[in-house]
Amino acid sequence: MIHINRYMLRSLMLITSFALAWGQDEFNVLSPPIVSRADLSSFAMLQSCPTGFPYPSSAYGGKICYTQKKYADAGLGPCASWCTFDPNVGNGGGCFAFQQMCNSASRNKLWLPLGDSITWGCGTDALPGSGPVCVDDAGGYRVPLALSLTQRGFNVTTMGTLSTGPAEIPKQWTQHEGHPGWCINQVDPIPAQSLATSKQPPDLITIHLGTNDCAQISNQTIAPGILKSRMESLLGNIYNRAPNASVYLASIIASGAHSFESCIIGFNELVPTIVKEWQEKGMQITFVPMFELSGLCSADPRLAGYCCRNVHPTAAGYLQMASVFALSMEEMTVWDNMTQFREPAFSRRLV
Repeated sequence: MIHINRYMLRSLMLITSFALAWGQDEFNVLSPPIVSRADLSSFAMLQSCPTGFPYPSSAYGGKICYTQKKYADAGLGPCASWCTFDPNVGNGGGCFAFQQMCNSASRNKLWLPLGDSITWGCGTDALPGSGPVCVDDAGGYRVPLALSLTQRGFNVTTMGTLSTGPAEIPKQWTQHEGHPGWCINQVDPIPAQSLATSKQPPDLITIHLGTNDCAQISNQTIAPGILKSRMESLLGNIYNRAPNASVYLASIIASGAHSFESCIIGFNELVPTIVKEWQEKGMQITFVPMFELSGLCSADPRLAGYCCRNVHPTAAGYLQMASVFALSMEEMTVWDNMTQFREPAFSRRLV
């Protein structure tokens, strides 16, 4: 078997950094840092901005410093572009995991990837249209996403009871909870086991789960509701054990010609509602429109090279997944329902 991932990974990593930069320019990504605006006029800049965040914003009395002058002038910027001197300024919206104090500017982020074989990265080594294989050197979307966060200045470490990935990547990126063949309810007990592998709870949790549930539930009419119930249980478990983690819940990618595609579509329509409900409960959770923006494993013939046999992405497809996750983290945009999507340039896909 020809392992294509080793020569592809380097090029994919470079493409990822290009795609993210292109995405920022294309979107004019200037999501607000979600700060408290209650009587900020009384604040005075008591400290100098640190190296790496040299531009104070007069909009916040110098309490927030940015990486670029244009962000400071606008008082707006991507989540990773600012630090704060006041823990009460910049502590809302979707920027929780990226909030950092200027006097410490900690860039260390602990990430828990939760999922099934797609999170493992099965198919990373496969040719388009072939059968996916779950090999130990598969990196899936985890490797390019870890790289993209690193390129944003974060020191990323993953956590989990499994450890797989290419030999050439940092060892700290290899742990995860991507269990081939598992359903949501099987992953439900995993957070307790994952947290036992680390002295600290995760800062970031990504979730892409539900494909196996749809494949195994025979009644496709009631399947989406069952998946919703299972996901609610998993999120409750996560919230109880890691209440301060920023959670990124993705809609699940398509299944091509498989008979359970209606379940995937039905569940994906419920995901924004699930996210909104947990936001109202206090969870720091963001909807990741993976199905809607990646187009992976759909019937679109233009995207055939991005998928193995209908369910698992190829290395190029996993790059798409990493980009959607990364852009969701960058923009921190939360949509209440599917009708409120704006159509970003990324939806044209890299084809």
